This record gives sequence, structure tokens and C-alpha cells, in this order.
Amino acid sequence: MKAIRDDAFGAEVLFVVEGLPSSAGMRLAGSLRGPDCSRATTLPVTVPLQPVASGRGVAARAVLTEPAPWTPELPNRYRLEARLDGGDALDESSRQPFGGWIALRRLGVSGRSFWLDGRRFVLRGGPAFAVAEATASLAAARSWNHAVIVDADRSDLASAGDAAAMERLLDAADRDGTFVVVVFSARHAASVAAITAFHPAAAFAIARDRGAADAFALLRAPSGPLVGLTIDGGSPPPADVGPADFLVVRVSAGGRPHDAWLDGPSLPLVACRADGGESGACDGLQATLARWAVERAGPVLPWDWSGYLALC
Repeated sequence: MKAIRDDAFGAEVLFVVEGLPSSAGMRLAGSLRGPDCSRATTLPVTVPLQPVASGRGVAARAVLTEPAPWTPELPNRYRLEARLDGGDALDESSRQPFGGWIALRRLGVSGRSFWLDGRRFVLRGGPAFAVAEATASLAAARSWNHAVIVDADRSDLASAGDAAAMERLLDAADRDGTFVVVVFSARHAASVAAITAFHPAAAFAIARDRGAADAFALLRAPSGPLVGLTIDGGSPPPADVGPADFLVVRVSAGGRPHDAWLDGPSLPLVACRADGGESGACDGLQATLARWAVERAGPVLPWDWSGYLALC
């Protein structure tokens, strides 16, 4: 799934079924219905899938003239119902209907900031949980306007049990409008890329090192999360950040970043520190960094942090 157009005139969503033995004579049929929202009631529409040519597989597009994007305030979703028609190579199992929930998440990076649905967005969250514990933190995280942090290295997302628990967590977060941030090392990069690909709540993934970021970038779907790279804030910023969309600057408890962070790099910077999970932990980190910046650069700052996490 990929949004190929999203502007004032509407949105076009492209769906592609890959890996088929032969796509000759096949077409992708079905519809997209919505929006459905847990926090508002909107008259839904049903949009038919329109077959299009694609070199990657069997493809179709859906055109939404008045799309409703997914945000924490209004977690709008659409229901995809699809099937493969035609083609001699299709067996009976391949002809079974398929689908699920999808959403339009207007999240991106502009300069040193995250932008969500046309507004600057500041990420907050913590502490980090194993996936088995994370679902219980959804209600508290939403009351603080925080994200839920899942530590993939304290779980086994390749196992059926933890993978199913992660799917349940993301389904609930999609429905309720709570962001989920997944922290991972290289051994979990493939599992994280697969499980976050179609969930609007899974908007941010944080690699523990450059190897994990590189492995994730090779597998990330177009609809997947932004990827962050964890960096030691006690040292100057690195010259090469690889595929990272943002950096997670690790600040020691009671410490401050290296002064060189005041001048770069020019992408979103998220500060993190192990301060526990209370709602004031991020506020305390924000206050500490504000004092540091004012002492070093004066009251008028050229940029601001794009997030505060208590997770390291």
C-alpha cells in the first residue's frame, strides 16, 4: 500500500499484490470503505478499486475525494475488502477475499521538525515495555498525550506469541489514536519492519545503532514508520547518519549534551534519558535542555527539540 497522491483535491492509494507465480490476466478487485473513527461519526463512503498497470505485481488504486487522515485526535481508518480475479495460475486459496484496516497518516519531516497533518508535532513517551506489558499502558499514555514505547529486545517478535501480542497492541492503538514507538536492534529489524508496515499508530521506530538502522531501511515498506538512530549526546553529532529520518540523542541522567549539538545536524532531534515513566519525566528533560540551550546560545534559539523520551 502506498499513497501516490494526497493533496487538496483528494488522495489516491495504490495497492499491489506481489509474489504471484504469474500475473497474466489477473486483476485486483474490491473496495475501500470509510472512514471509521472511534472518536467521531462520519457518513462513510465506498470507493471501488480501479485496476492499474504495475511492474511489481497485480495493482489497483482507490481515489478518495475527501480523505479523512489518521491523527491521535481523530483516528480515522478505512476498511479494505479485496480479491484476485482471473488468471489461470491462481489456485483456490489465492482467490479467497482478503483485506483489513488501513489509514492515511500525514506524517513527515521538515527541517528539524516532525509534521503531523500540517502541524508541528513533538513526540513524548516512556518508559519502554516488553510487548506483553505494553497494552496495559495504552490508557495511561493517552491520558498524558504520550506514545507507548515497546522494547523489541525484551520480546521475541519472531515468535507467534509475541507477534500476536504486538498485532493486538497496534490494532488497539490504531483504533484509539495512540502512537507506538518500537526500539530495536539489528536482530529484530526484519520483524519490526514487517509488523509496523500497515499500522498508522506505528509511526516511529528507533534503531539502537547504525547496523540496525541500515537493516531496517532495506526492508521498510513505503507505508512504514520513520526511523530514528540512537546517538550518544555526550559526543559531537556524527557526520553520517545513514538512513535515519531523525536522531535520538541519549543524555545521561543529570548531564547535558555536547555543545556541538546546538549547531546540527539539520534533522529532527529527540532527546532521551532514563528518568522513569512518570508523566513529569519528559517535562523535566525538556526544562533541563531549555536551560542548557539558553546558557549556551541565548534566549532566541534557532531550533527546538522534536521529542522527549524516558526510555534509555
